[in-house]
Amino acid sequence: MHLQWKYTLIINILVLVVLVTFYVIDDFRIRRYLEILHVQDFERGAIFRNVSGTIRNRVEQEIRWMQDFDRATIEASLRKLLEENSLDMKDVLDINVTFGINASIQASLKQGKDVGHYINFTETDRQEILQKRVQVYNNVELDDGKYASEMILPYYVDFIGEELNENKISGLIQVLFATPDINKYIQMLRLIHCIVIVIVIVLLGFVIGITTNRLIMKPLRNMMTIIEHA
Repeated sequence: MHLQWKYTLIINILVLVVLVTFYVIDDFRIRRYLEILHVQDFERGAIFRNVSGTIRNRVEQEIRWMQDFDRATIEASLRKLLEENSLDMKDVLDINVTFGINASIQASLKQGKDVGHYINFTETDRQEILQKRVQVYNNVELDDGKYASEMILPYYVDFIGEELNENKISGLIQVLFATPDINKYIQMLRLIHCIVIVIVIVLLGFVIGITTNRLIMKPLRNMMTIIEHA
């Protein structure tokens, strides 16, 4: 009876220690991942804002120089801008430009788009831009099922002969940035979690086996030896 109580107590303590250790390690790992994601998101946000600002300056420059919205000129200028800054703008997937506060695409980095194509521009985004004059940041799903980070920002151009109005928004620029594959990342986390669970199960089996052998099997073998030589 004493042996059974001792065996049960030790097994429970060992199982508890292993499970607590697993929880602490898993919790630390998850916290570490979240910290890394937060830092990466902050860094990407800063890079995206800088890149978007550069693109806006180029669009405003071309329209101001031409004193008109010339699609061919703007698209050629955008492609040249990406070539000149290929390293800084390596994550840029597409650029769409509207003329006026609407979602109709008037110029694009990728060819084949016309006024029948629209940017992802909701009424909430519209109010944010009109009221706060700031860029809008969203995560969007692309046609191929992948995800991208979207930044929509207003641009301002004064045309000769028009009354100066600092609050007038000439149009919108949508910049799509490549982001890490969310589905792939989630699958990786699940795989790591499953591997850790398997390791814990194997470790528990090993600990229980060793404990059983030392507390039960070994005393039984000793007792059988004593009985045989009695």
